[in-house]
Amino acid sequence: MSKVAVIGAGAWGTALAVLWAQAGKDVALWARDAAKAGQGTRLPGVTLPENLLVTGAMPGAEIFVVCVPMQVLRGVLGALPAGGAPIVLCCKGLEAGTLLLPPEVASQMLPGREIAVLTGPNFAAEIAVGLPAASVLAAAGAGLRAGLMGALRSETLRL
Repeated sequence: MSKVAVIGAGAWGTALAVLWAQAGKDVALWARDAAKAGQGTRLPGVTLPENLLVTGAMPGAEIFVVCVPMQVLRGVLGALPAGGAPIVLCCKGLEAGTLLLPPEVASQMLPGREIAVLTGPNFAAEIAVGLPAASVLAAAGAGLRAGLMGALRSETLRL
């Protein structure tokens, strides 16, 4: 697993995309408005690496990292391309109306797809500038968990 699509160009999605691009991974950052996202970030002092593709489309990926607000998660998951690429959820909270957690929404929307959760405690600005950090990656399957940990860790982010 080496090609990563980060969906959501807010501070957290951008920070992760910058981190992984700087680590030499093949990363695409999906934004609703790719031109606007490519002009700068919400992270002061952080510039987007030249090898980071900022796009309004979702190119084929081996991992989809979803960094969107919880209340739009269902719609974003519904727009993902079919396939077997695992989904890594980076959103928190409950879905209004259903009170479902992110993995529950993902399981409903993408039955049979492998799902993991990546969570802090972290600050996007610290991740983006390469300060040492640790995050928790949770997945039901040990093989998925190990594969994602190997693909997404970097010199400055320990999972």
